[in-house]
Amino acid sequence: MFTSTGKLIYDPYARIKQAPAPYWLILKTDEEIIRYYKAMIARLYDVSFEKTVWGSHISVIRGTVPPNKAQWKKYQNETISFQYTNRVYRAHSFFCIDAYSPRLEEIRVELGLPPTPKAGFHITIGRLNLQYFKNKQEKLNSFSTQSNLKLQHNTSLYPLFNV
Repeated sequence: MFTSTGKLIYDPYARIKQAPAPYWLILKTDEEIIRYYKAMIARLYDVSFEKTVWGSHISVIRGTVPPNKAQWKKYQNETISFQYTNRVYRAHSFFCIDAYSPRLEEIRVELGLPPTPKAGFHITIGRLNLQYFKNKQEKLNSFSTQSNLKLQHNTSLYPLFNV
């Protein structure tokens, strides 16, 4: 396990909307964490990632109105320690690593929520760029047609990605 810190941000502005995301609470973490894992994954596999909405972060609350709204924004900009693993896993089109923080659990409970979110605390390394895979698949199909290659039915470069 590794230890790092992050800063709490309530209702963060989404890069893609330029508007606050109501009742979202994130712990903004060091960008080098996801940069490292993206580079490692890219070295091992031919993948491309989309930009994340908030960069490196842990989602503490994901748009759920907390029962105890009076505590909302109480800890804005607080620096919080957390631990994270080096076990990379894939959830749908996302690569993630697990994260843990008793302080984040305390804040969720104070807001009237369960200690951990449904998906647990994690840092999303990145979302796979599915258009990248579609483009590569189209190139394979075009190449096989032009060169009269007989590919097996439904041959995919990326069968695990359901492209």
